[in-house]
Amino acid sequence: MALLNQTKRDIDLIDPNPWQTRQAEDPQHVEELAQSILKDGLMQVPSGRNSEGDRCQLAFGHSRLAAFKLLVALGRDEYREFPINIHPFSDENMAIAAFSENDKRKNLNPVERARAIEKMIADFGWTQQEVAERLQIDRSSISNSLRMLRMPAQVLIAVAADVIPVRSAMALLPYYELTPLELNALEEHFPESADSVSLFRSGMINSDAIRKTISIWMDYLHPNVEQIALPEQNDQPVFVESASEVQATDLPEETPQESNESEIAPIDFDGEPVDDNSNLNEPVNNQTEESLVFSPSGPPEGETPAAYGQRMSRVAGELIKSGKLLKIWSR
Repeated sequence: MALLNQTKRDIDLIDPNPWQTRQAEDPQHVEELAQSILKDGLMQVPSGRNSEGDRCQLAFGHSRLAAFKLLVALGRDEYREFPINIHPFSDENMAIAAFSENDKRKNLNPVERARAIEKMIADFGWTQQEVAERLQIDRSSISNSLRMLRMPAQVLIAVAADVIPVRSAMALLPYYELTPLELNALEEHFPESADSVSLFRSGMINSDAIRKTISIWMDYLHPNVEQIALPEQNDQPVFVESASEVQATDLPEETPQESNESEIAPIDFDGEPVDDNSNLNEPVNNQTEESLVFSPSGPPEGETPAAYGQRMSRVAGELIKSGKLLKIWSR
């Protein structure tokens, strides 16, 4: 980007970057920087852009400006004029410059970093992927930073102050996303849950222990699987992760059995009764039987709900008779 000119501006005419990501200056760092400027001068001239009238905005270099102001406050008036390189920065350029400079120097705490990303998305309409590309940050890092901002304010304050590590805070996120009804149910079953969360927020418990406890709570509130107690085979239950693991050879051969129960007539693809000798095992749209077992989205194209339901019932019955333990995932 072309340089317009290098100039000096009165420190009172220089405004911070509207997208400045660091919320506060470290007084000790500013004092050390002021001493360095007194001894060696300003080693790197900050950059910015013109704004209204004689004013300008810094793109980066806010700590150096704070050091100049400190020196003036200490009676060194020769530091009232602040050197600055003027560029024709766009708003997007200003946002990226502020973030990149501070992130490179590790001057941002995790909350400031997340707030900066959030502001870019709000101000410029960028997607998370666009932010990742412009800032050269991994896409998952962008997503996790934004998720962290869902935390209550007091938790974010603790993260910013480095009281609680980011990993520990993120482990608590599922708890803070619970609805009031879910919280009530959790407290009824785990009366110590509120006290546990207070302890977790103290920073004294590592993230793995927090994640394990939260996982137990979430499993109680939202069980992922529902296990059905089926007959055992050779005194040991056989666990089947999904119906797709059941091969044709695993299923028992059909043997004629006498039954006093009334039989249900098969139903064809149009929902009409058909002859018992009709074959409901024929592939649909050239798909195999294995590829049609328990489709999560319902019947495949070309198969009616009635035929799909009957086929699924038949497969489940065969699994039960074979002694398999089928895990049925709750929707």
